[in-house]
Amino acid sequence: MNLFKKTALVGLLLSSTSLIHALSELDENLLFAAARGDVQEVRASLTKKANVKAKGYENYTALLRATRNDRTECALILIEAESDVNAQTKNMTDTSAARIGIYTVYGEYAPLHFAAMNGNARLINALIKKDANVNVQDANGNTPLHYAAQKGYVNCINKLLNAGAKINIKNNNKNTALMEAAKAGQPDSIEAFLTLWKDNKIQLSEKELKAAFALATPECKTVFARYGITNIKNPKGIPLQKEIPLQRIRHYNLDEENPKTK
Repeated sequence: MNLFKKTALVGLLLSSTSLIHALSELDENLLFAAARGDVQEVRASLTKKANVKAKGYENYTALLRATRNDRTECALILIEAESDVNAQTKNMTDTSAARIGIYTVYGEYAPLHFAAMNGNARLINALIKKDANVNVQDANGNTPLHYAAQKGYVNCINKLLNAGAKINIKNNNKNTALMEAAKAGQPDSIEAFLTLWKDNKIQLSEKELKAAFALATPECKTVFARYGITNIKNPKGIPLQKEIPLQRIRHYNLDEENPKTK
C-alpha cells in the first residue's frame, strides 16, 4: 500500500472514530432526556454543563428531539438555555424501495417544523422570540406554515404569519401553504387564509387562488365559494397528475440509543 493510500485510510479511520465518540455520556443523557420529556434530567444535565448544541443521530439536537416528540417543558428549558433554534436535522434519502425506483428524501427539519406539525403554538411563540427562521424549508421544501396549514392549526398559522411567514413559498410539489391546506381538506385553514386576504393582510394572486381551488376538496371549495372563488375548471398551468403527498417523518425511537451509533 503506497503512502497516499495509507494516509487516506488513517484519515478515514480517525474521522469515523471522531464521529462515533463525538458525544460524551453527559451529552447523550441530555439528548435522550429531552426526547423522553424528562424535565428533571434535562435540568440536571444542563447544570452539569452538557453541550446544549450537541448533535446525535441524523444531527438531532436535544431541542430537535424535544420539539419532535412535543415535549413542551423540556423544549422551553432548552430554548432558554440558548439552544440553536435554527438547527436542522440531516438531509436523508430512504432507499428501502430503490429496487422499484422509489427514493424518498426527508430531513432538514427545524424546531419550528416540529412545533407546527404538532400544533404547538406555545413553542412556536418561544422559538420566534429567539429569532427562529419562520420561512425555513425542509428537504421537501416545506415551511412551518405548510405543515400548520396542512394540519388545520389556525392558531399556529396566525402566529407564523404575524411573525413574517411568507404564504407564497412553494414546496417541492410546487404547492404553497394554501394549496396544501386545500388538498388536505382543511377548511379552517382555508378560512383563515381567505379572511386575511379579504382584509388585505396577506396578498394572494388570482393564479394562486385558482391553483388552490383546483386542488381543493368539496368541503374546502365551499369555503372558497363564500369568497367568490368558484367555477374554475382546469386553469392553465395547474397540473392534472396526482401529486406526491407531504413526506411523513421517518419514525424510530428517539428515546433509546440508536444501534447504529453504538
